[in-house]
Amino acid sequence: MTGARRSGALLALALAAAFAIEAASYWPGVMTWDAAREYGMARGGAIDDWHPPVMIVLWRALLPIARGPGPMLAVQLALLFGGFALLVRWAWHQGRRGLAWALAAAALFPIPLAIEGAVLKDCLMAGAVLCALGLVADGRGGARLLARLLLLFAATLRFNAFLACLPLLVAAFGQKERDTRRRLVVTTFASAFLLVTITPLANRAIGATRSGVELSQIVFDLGGVTYYSGVDAFPPLPIHDPVAVNAHCYSPELWDPYSWWVDAPCPIGFVAVREAFARERVSPYGWWINQIARHPLAYAEHRLAHFNRNARLWVASRPPQLVPPHPDPNPYGFAPPHNAVRAAIDRAAELLARTPLDWPIWWIAVAGGVLLLGRTVSPLARLSAASALLYGAGYLVFSVASDLRYHLWTIIAALVAALVAGEDLRRARPRRARVILAIAPVVAVTLIGFVARLTLG
Repeated sequence: MTGARRSGALLALALAAAFAIEAASYWPGVMTWDAAREYGMARGGAIDDWHPPVMIVLWRALLPIARGPGPMLAVQLALLFGGFALLVRWAWHQGRRGLAWALAAAALFPIPLAIEGAVLKDCLMAGAVLCALGLVADGRGGARLLARLLLLFAATLRFNAFLACLPLLVAAFGQKERDTRRRLVVTTFASAFLLVTITPLANRAIGATRSGVELSQIVFDLGGVTYYSGVDAFPPLPIHDPVAVNAHCYSPELWDPYSWWVDAPCPIGFVAVREAFARERVSPYGWWINQIARHPLAYAEHRLAHFNRNARLWVASRPPQLVPPHPDPNPYGFAPPHNAVRAAIDRAAELLARTPLDWPIWWIAVAGGVLLLGRTVSPLARLSAASALLYGAGYLVFSVASDLRYHLWTIIAALVAALVAGEDLRRARPRRARVILAIAPVVAVTLIGFVARLTLG
């Protein structure tokens, strides 16, 4: 065996070992409240759309293999490490051996590893999109077809996943569909239409009951508009002084005070608002859009305040928490036992979470910087960066909470983009001014973030 083949075999063995160690360390997977509810529906009975029905159906199909979260953990980790393996293979075949090793090392980045130990739709989605990225890099017809299927699957797992999938789905079509500006526009619009409509079509095919989950975004935004405008933006409710009541409930951090599962739910809550819309016989979407149009500045202030906390830019320091340190209580008794490897991964992730690597805005800035390099870097770097930037920045509009897991794909995609772009720059040696321009967003975000943490404590 030649030296190159030995190195390639060693690389493949290292990725396989990393997959096995990660799976064993977190087995059978950290179960959050969301996962416990999904598992309950997977075991039988009616399925609603509060959590992705496609994931529940997949979980139901895995039950004959083994009960519990283990098989789902294996699937999401197989997608994650499979995606990295595809990218490593692409770099190796390009003769970029250093990049191949760097991408393999990226698979061991502790923050995503710690998050991936939990069974979450965010993890399943990130793995599917990463595999699609690797298949697009492969470029062959069969690989591109499989990439398209994976992207449509990923789009059913989160309501905002279409933003991450769109650049990749366009790239997954053949050159013929993109060789003129007109064809590129048509392909982009067709791809966006597919990604936006696949979830309702899949949910209908599965027979999932509508839960009104989309009202969480509407209630949160109406609460924000009410808070910042001082005008009641909710539909008529049997509550005296809704503005004052809402002021005690609203937080730009997350929508949970309006939910029913918190210890002290807000009188203006999900159920009350849903009943008000039904009573008034008005469309929640129409009401929502009308209130935004009437109070655009209040809406903008609310969304910016939430995005700031979601992306962790101008915020105070806080103890890092990637995934729950212990599983949420579940009636099935599933929980990964303590072990030294899992503890080491979690500890490494907690240490890194005290740095800008824990700030989603930092990774968004990295992705933006790669895009500013333009054609100086390879199409794969730009494609990964565009997906990271669109998905991360999309939380400016589509978001109701601020957990780091929501930005798992942004972190992974920006990391891949940065590694590929770094290797490209080493070979291309671009003008210094362009490199400075690309680094500027990252430097600015880092400085602003540190000043905030020093100022706010």
